[in-house]
Amino acid sequence: MGALLPTMRSTPLCSNTRRAFLLPGGARYADVLLVTGPVTSSIHDALLAADDAMPDPRLVVALGDCALGCCVLGDPQETLGGLERVRPAAIRLSGCPPTPSEIARRLLDGLDAVRDASGPAAPELPRAR
Repeated sequence: MGALLPTMRSTPLCSNTRRAFLLPGGARYADVLLVTGPVTSSIHDALLAADDAMPDPRLVVALGDCALGCCVLGDPQETLGGLERVRPAAIRLSGCPPTPSEIARRLLDGLDAVRDASGPAAPELPRAR
């Protein structure tokens, strides 16, 4: 995910002044669960714990063919398959990898849909001076 952020910030779809994708301090502060690889037995419990800790509304995203369970590399005994064998994904992005512009567009569209479905936004709090 770290390598994804600079690419997304440099696209015209996502500017630092309009919107930004930031890594939160923990799952309870996150809006998006972005899964970029296959679900393995070693990550399974941590994935479920992160998803359970996230507040609603949340967006679960399967990013790339490995997260979708296609062409998965690795030990078949350790790999449980794609994300949707564990949790449903609101956004499914195929590709190895998907293009940065497609990732940004689909994430922004998904976040807009979640925001629209959750009702009016909370008023902004005054900033400390």
